[in-house]
Amino acid sequence: MNVRTHLLACLWSFVFCSVAFAGPLDKWTWRNPVTLTNGAPLQNGPHAPFGMTYANGNFVGVGDAVVVALSSDGTNWIEYATATSNKLNGIGCLNGLYVAVGNGGAVESSADGIHWALGSSGTTSNLSCVTCSSGLFVAAGSSVVITSTNATNWSSAGISGLSGATSVTYGSAGFLAVNADKLVYASANGFSWASQQLYNGPYYVRNGVTNFMQHEVVSHANGLYCVTGQRAISGSPFVYRAYFFTSVDGSNWTTDTNASFTASTGYHNFSCLIPCGANVLAIGMFSDRVYPFLFDGSAWTAAGYINTSLPFLPYTGAYGNGVFVLPTSYSPLLFTSTNGTNWVNQETLLLSYTGPTGTFLSIAASNGISVVVSASGAARSTNSLLYFPVTNSPPLNSVVYFKTNFVGVGSGGTIFVSSDGVAWTQKNSGTTSNLRCVTASSGLLVAVGDNGAIQTSTTGNVWSSRLSGSSLSLYGVTYSNGQFVVVGQLGTVLTSPDGINWTGQDCGSLTNLLSVTHGPAGFLAVGKGGTALTSLDGVSWTQQFPGTATNLESATFGNGYYLVAGDGGFAKTSPDGVNWTARNLGAASGQNFLGSAFLNSRFVVVGAAGAVIESDVVAPLFDLNLQRVASGNKLTAFAPVGTSFRIQACSNLVSAAWSNIATFNNAAAVSIWTNPVSGNQQFFRCVSP
Repeated sequence: MNVRTHLLACLWSFVFCSVAFAGPLDKWTWRNPVTLTNGAPLQNGPHAPFGMTYANGNFVGVGDAVVVALSSDGTNWIEYATATSNKLNGIGCLNGLYVAVGNGGAVESSADGIHWALGSSGTTSNLSCVTCSSGLFVAAGSSVVITSTNATNWSSAGISGLSGATSVTYGSAGFLAVNADKLVYASANGFSWASQQLYNGPYYVRNGVTNFMQHEVVSHANGLYCVTGQRAISGSPFVYRAYFFTSVDGSNWTTDTNASFTASTGYHNFSCLIPCGANVLAIGMFSDRVYPFLFDGSAWTAAGYINTSLPFLPYTGAYGNGVFVLPTSYSPLLFTSTNGTNWVNQETLLLSYTGPTGTFLSIAASNGISVVVSASGAARSTNSLLYFPVTNSPPLNSVVYFKTNFVGVGSGGTIFVSSDGVAWTQKNSGTTSNLRCVTASSGLLVAVGDNGAIQTSTTGNVWSSRLSGSSLSLYGVTYSNGQFVVVGQLGTVLTSPDGINWTGQDCGSLTNLLSVTHGPAGFLAVGKGGTALTSLDGVSWTQQFPGTATNLESATFGNGYYLVAGDGGFAKTSPDGVNWTARNLGAASGQNFLGSAFLNSRFVVVGAAGAVIESDVVAPLFDLNLQRVASGNKLTAFAPVGTSFRIQACSNLVSAAWSNIATFNNAAAVSIWTNPVSGNQQFFRCVSP
């Protein structure tokens, strides 16, 4: 039996109480403009990555700021907040899950590279690298190695033979690590590590100090382990030689010491190895120049050098979708290449994308495409995460998805349709009045606007004018249960069963009504000065009090909740249009919310300065409110329409003996039951089924 329970306690001195749980309506994400935190645009970006990978169709880089950078092409980057303020040094990906590690034992994971969750590493030591096998994550630092099977809970238990590492990888024969000394460490299981020496000398000795081989990075590609290194071969000044080691099994190694890799000035080292299909690209700095070396499976070849006026140290790099990406410590300096030899300086292009900043009025979505509209044109998203302006798109006031097209209406009676949100085709609306809002039933589009304009269409292509009986501006329209309801200027309310014949209704208010929606508890209309009205049938209206005098610009409904949004970042939700809960969407001071919709089980609010704000997934509401009335306790249950559930009561939670006091089968969305039983204290809960 599936049981979902909400507990409520009431002393008789209580007037009204309900259990409050932090839920999806308390968690909002700003999709546009791109932000680090709700309402806080990125500053001083982009930031230099110290670790990078390519997976799930994206380059993902982590670094020394509280941001993670994403790019699908290696050129245009978006920055998001990580789950820690610690510097992050390494990143890997397994089965679609990104894992990043950093200073202070920081570990965090993400399924999309955007939303990150902290893990428990069990250490405060700095972590420099991470790799993943089929069932194990291994992270290492200068003094610790930790493992995890889920990327959340980590432990150093059972690990021996490796005190730490600067680079670690996983291949066909197991794990391999280096830690900047003359040894390389191998492990078949990630727990027991054995050291081996890839180079046995001779070593250069100066002033009694032996200059051993320094191993720097390790990688695995196309069945081969690859390790880079360098050693001093003479002094005054020091002359260094680069070394490359390759192995099929991690035990037997082939060494390449091509003399052309020798340099005699400056510090020389390799900073990253980048697997690229059947090849590997090594990046090294010699004589204050950055050199790529390409390995084709049998030999390493120097591929020129990267031409730049700055001697930069690339900490990391990645390859994906035919492109090498090489970020540097001199942010925003970044290089890309399609062959590992010819590199393009992308410094002027590596800018943090923030998204369009128009005043958005309405949003609609279908088939993975989201479209927002404004008086300056439309913007579009194909993943509900990033929005991009649509070139040459029309100015629109409202948009809806109907059958196979987006349909938008605007000033001067303009109506446009689009199958993809990119190419828009204008239709003859039959009016020159400004159109303010459009809605759709299962078979009819209704658009409303100034001068009492009402236009209808069964296809979106051919439109007909309807007599509204009003000359006032109409601002909002909705449909439910066989009834269209329109609201507008000076409290105008119109109803129609077919969208053709309209009847004026008296709502009891002369305030401009700006938006209307419908849920199982009835119609909800909102407007100027905090006006909110509810009606079961669209004819008889009751004034409600959402607790504000600000203008309410938009109302929508989804999964048991009404949402109203308005000027000054105002937003509240209610299960019945009567009792309201404030929601903090993270708006900047004075930012106005102008439109909203319920899309893909999430509320989405749009508004000024390009705001597109999305809630977490909202499950169908199941809640219980309790109110003391003269006749006893008034219990109001909010549940999905057609739900079956029981209300139970007990007098003592310590030794709870719950008993059924009411049963509801195929219940309405809002079910009210009054319990006449008296007592000093009583607890109630809903149990479903």
